[in-house]
Amino acid sequence: MTTFFTRRTALGVVAAGALSALTACASDIRPLADGTGSASPSEAATASETASASASASASPSASESASAASGLRSSGRKYKGIITFENYVENGKYVAATATNPAENVPKPAPPENFKEHSVDGAYAFLSFWLASLNHLMITGDPEPIEMVYYKGYGWEKYQSTIKLYASGAGWVYGTETPYIVELLTDAPREVPGSNNTAFIWEGLAHMDPKMKRHYRSQPDKETSADESKKKVARFRLEYKDDKWELSSAA
Repeated sequence: MTTFFTRRTALGVVAAGALSALTACASDIRPLADGTGSASPSEAATASETASASASASASPSASESASAASGLRSSGRKYKGIITFENYVENGKYVAATATNPAENVPKPAPPENFKEHSVDGAYAFLSFWLASLNHLMITGDPEPIEMVYYKGYGWEKYQSTIKLYASGAGWVYGTETPYIVELLTDAPREVPGSNNTAFIWEGLAHMDPKMKRHYRSQPDKETSADESKKKVARFRLEYKDDKWELSSAA
């Protein structure tokens, strides 16, 4: 297994597993406090629209460039189509990877990139990649501190308390990978939601669980990633820009 500092980290998100909170973290992304970030059915893209966008992005080399122009967001021109990566980690002592007998120790923590509040394509990507890195960090450590920087105070404890308690009690953990969830973006930039005045965007991707991931549970056989979990599925990330920062209002 590669380490945090020998490659770009692949990130992602997947639907909840039925067995325990170890795979439930990414399934239910809801609007933030006071109803901010909610998506109306008329604004959200349908599954068929997503499939069409996916096909178009694969078929035409210029699809991502058109998406960038259509989004209304300024961009440095960097290409973001492909596996989401994140590199801005802070060391936390000597890192020891998790095994079937012990959870990970001294896992480096993701830190917010300088531009993750920037109203641009690059800022949107920085925010999304930090959110995913924070989610993966939570999944392999039970530590909600990084993801608390993304949501309103207390969201991590409220939403992910089962995972936090699982790790705190030593009853279970993830091993076999540093990145339980992997996402591949289908375009170089998100597309603007019509009528949003350049404040709401949809970024489509393909998400799946790392087939190398395993879950350890006390008094139960270890569980490997199933073929269905590791199958790539369409994921739609709705990003909204409010109060000079990005919000992730849904991921489905």
